[in-house]
This record gives sequence, C-alpha cells and structure tokens, in this order.
Amino acid sequence: MMDIEHRSGGRSTPHFTCSDQGVSAGWADVYSAGLDCQWIDISGVPDGDYVLEARTNQSGIVGEDWYGDNVTWAGVRLSGNTASVIPPPCYPEDCLGINPANVQAANVGGSWKVVDGNHWILDFGAKQADAERARDIIKHYGMNHICFVGRPSRSGQQLMMYFKVNNAAPSGVFPGEDAIPFNPNSVFAQAFGGRWKVTDGRMWMLDFGVSEANARKAVWIIKKYGFQYQCFVGRPNAPMMYFRIDGKGKEKEKEKEKERKETLKEKERKEALKEKERDVPAAPGGEQGEMLTQVVRRIEDLERRLGMEPQLTGPEEVAQTDESAADTLQILHQLVQRIENLEGHLATGEAFIRPEERPAVDEVALTTTREPSSEEPEQTSYRAAREQVEESVPETPGEPEEEAYRRARRRRQSP
Repeated sequence: MMDIEHRSGGRSTPHFTCSDQGVSAGWADVYSAGLDCQWIDISGVPDGDYVLEARTNQSGIVGEDWYGDNVTWAGVRLSGNTASVIPPPCYPEDCLGINPANVQAANVGGSWKVVDGNHWILDFGAKQADAERARDIIKHYGMNHICFVGRPSRSGQQLMMYFKVNNAAPSGVFPGEDAIPFNPNSVFAQAFGGRWKVTDGRMWMLDFGVSEANARKAVWIIKKYGFQYQCFVGRPNAPMMYFRIDGKGKEKEKEKEKERKETLKEKERKEALKEKERDVPAAPGGEQGEMLTQVVRRIEDLERRLGMEPQLTGPEEVAQTDESAADTLQILHQLVQRIENLEGHLATGEAFIRPEERPAVDEVALTTTREPSSEEPEQTSYRAAREQVEESVPETPGEPEEEAYRRARRRRQSP
C-alpha cells in the first residue's frame, strides 16, 4: 500500500512507498487489473447496467477520525463480452424508518431530543423549542423515513440528512420554516480547494470534504426526488436538515381528485336522467311525428309572416326525436311557448302589420303634398287606413278582426 495517485487535499507529494507502506490523506493506491484478485466473476450475469460498491475498513478495525468516506460507487455496463465504466445509474440509500404518530420531543438526560418510541433520532441539546419544532415538522409532513449521506461525519454533524414521506419528497410549506430555495437542475458536485461540495450555481449547499463519492450521491438523490428547498431547524450547526418540494405536485393531485369527483357526479346525473326517461311516453314516430313536424312548420310560417324571428325548434329537430322521449317533451314545451308568444302579439295588435311596415304612433308614413300618380297607390297613415277598412269592409259574422283587415288590404292592392 502506497501513495500512487493524488486525488484531493492533503500533501502535494507522495509520502508512502513500497518500502514504507501506507496511504496519505488525499492520496490513493491504485491496483492494476493484472494483479491477483483485482477482478469480479460475472459468469452468468445478464447484460445491463450495474452499480459496483467498494468499502474499506468496513468493520472499523483500523482507527480513523472519520468513517463516513470509506465507501465509493461506480457504474458498470455489461454488453456481450465487454464491460465499460458509466456514471452510477443509482445509489443505495441509507434510511431508517420512523413512525410520525409516535414522534415526541423529550428531555433525555438533560438534553432535548426528538424520539420515536424508545430511541432518539435528533439531539437539540438545551434547545427545547427547536426540538418541539422538529417534532411538529415531522408530524406535519408525515415523514416516515430519515436518511443520510456520509454518516457519521468527523465533526458529529450530519453532512446530508433528508426525510421521505412514503418514498417521496415532503411537499408544501411549514409555517415559519427556515428554507433556502434552489434549482435542482443546476445542482452539481464540484471540488474546491481539495473539498468536494454540492453547489447550486455559485452557492454551495453541502460539504463532503475529500469524499467525491458522497458528493455525487447527494446530487443524485436531490435530482431523484426533485428537491427544491433545503430546510433547517436550529441553525447554526442545525441538528435537523430536511429537503422538500414546493407542493405543486400535491395541488395537481387535488385537482385530479376534483375532476374525478365531477366526472362521477356527471355520470350519476346522466344515469338518473335515463331512469327518468323510462317513465316518459315513447317519442312520436310515423304519423304522429309527421303531424308534429307540420305543426312546427305552420308556426314558423306564421312567425315569419308576422315579422318575428323563428325560435330554436324546427322540423329538423323534430326529425331527430324518434329516439328520445325527453327531447319530444322539450320540443312540445318550446311549441307551447311559441304559441303563447303569438297569442300575445295578437292580443296587443302588434301582429296586424310587419315591423318594417309599422310606423310610429301618429306618424304619417309618407308626408308629401304632391298628388299621387295613377301608378302609385295612395299612402296614408296607419290610423286612417284602419278607419277606411272599418268603413269599407262589411263584417263577416265570426270573422276575426285580423283576417278582415288583411282581406281589405288585399282588395285595396288588387288592380
């Protein structure tokens, strides 16, 4: 074991050699593939992408000031008889399950801790308010996993702590939280002065010291869950760190649920309408349908002759009622309304003359002093015309006043 490759930090020149073996901080010993046991038997392993994990001093036999950087990961792609190095397609997560319903803030041996049952998960020392706030946050989001990257750290502080809710990111705002927004798309792992940090643009978020592997794993986790806020309880040296998203995903779920309820409500309404239609007599067909069509046409003709706008229902709509009794009832209701409108026009006298022919009250239709020619019919006022009709047209017993007036007009206009 010797200093072969300088990775980051530490001394700039190698110290340990083959005769004086060891590895300096920031240096690595590189074993070539030709050395015995520097290979893995992959016989029978199917093609695909894999993660290779390597650990040193896993049992902690050798004393160290920090064990959190003793693991690294590499991606391997197997294809036929070849193996190539790729970025790790995934990382194993270091998580512990917790029950948010059991989480409490308790004073244990003079130190305020957040506990889950009989084991503690966060230590706030003398800060009771912070411990209680952390408890409230866990319960608010329903956090049921606490996870780490790079534990334990040299200083005792967690390099990265994050919580999950049913294997997803916590969502939404906790009132008064200490939150820093960032863009997960601009998060990278970078080395600065021999230390690997997770950065968002020019701002660094996490410091993993010499562990490039932990920094890259942290970036992968941030992007996997789409974290958008880094939050703390008890800064500086916050005992609790958590990440969350802005809550839009949760709002979309609420909107989808609302749409599902509205769709179900509309379906129930249609089914209720079908049930109602079963109690309605069948729609007219054959001779009855033809009679209904004739009624509609006669009403439309009368409306046009009186200068009124034809209403919505016409013969075309009637022809489509054979399959819906409810449609037939609707058409009948419209016909009744149209007949009532016609009756109203007749009752007020408005139906005796088209709107375009009707002058204003006491207005003379044509005011001129010239004598009418033999080719022009004499023009007179509406009131005078009525008086002339009444004088010159004998009343037929039982004949409506409207028909008598029209007959008189036709006689006056005949050559």
